[in-house]
Amino acid sequence: LIYSRSGDLDCVPPFMVGSPLHRDEDGNLTGREACFKIVGTYLGDTEAPASEAIGKRLAKNLRPLDFIDTLECTEGIQNVGHLKYNLITRQACPKTTYICSVTPPEIS
Repeated sequence: LIYSRSGDLDCVPPFMVGSPLHRDEDGNLTGREACFKIVGTYLGDTEAPASEAIGKRLAKNLRPLDFIDTLECTEGIQNVGHLKYNLITRQACPKTTYICSVTPPEIS
């Protein structure tokens, strides 16, 4: 894979993904890559799907928080406040911290 935000990629051989002359298995031109996934995050053009992909990944990882909000104390389950705190600080925060730490500021 080759990527350049603004550089000229005309000299890149056509067998490399991201080359303006690259073709898929069906022979269709694929052209320049707008974003790519690396180290668990997406990098690429700020206007490209990189921001959308990161947003979708965060939304997927944080979806269980909707369930946590519905938890209430019952006869069988006590101390739900402490349970919510532990689930958020020990599960939800680490999931978002990693994504935020590897994503460049111009994309996030």
